[in-house]
Amino acid sequence: MVNKVTLIGRLGQNPEVRSFNEKNQIAKFSLATNEAYKDKGGQWVENTEWHNIVLWGSLAERAEKQLKKGNLVYIEGKLSTSKWKDKNNDFQSRTEVRVTSFKLLSEESKSKTTDKNGKMPFVVTPSEQSSDDLPF
Repeated sequence: MVNKVTLIGRLGQNPEVRSFNEKNQIAKFSLATNEAYKDKGGQWVENTEWHNIVLWGSLAERAEKQLKKGNLVYIEGKLSTSKWKDKNNDFQSRTEVRVTSFKLLSEESKSKTTDKNGKMPFVVTPSEQSSDDLPF
């Protein structure tokens, strides 16, 4: 069985870092990934998906030092879902990506790297890709 996630996206906010047990740290932030597709009317639609990201220990320390809102980052990890009952006794759940490694790809914020239409350059639409770019 395999539980592996690979994402490239932009931080929605600075990592929120907490320390506990005097030795351990946890960092959390949201990460936005985008995809573009044509709708039934032939218009391009860009969809943004938000992911809950969690880092522990030395990765949390590194994230606190290196990552800032708007950074483009490569993340590897695994999915983890927590379930609980809230104060109204209703079931709640939250799915997170528990990071095993990350790499900062760009220190520039989204506002500095969007094109004139507000699109991020790391989103490639099928119309922007030529057949020469395909590996087959």
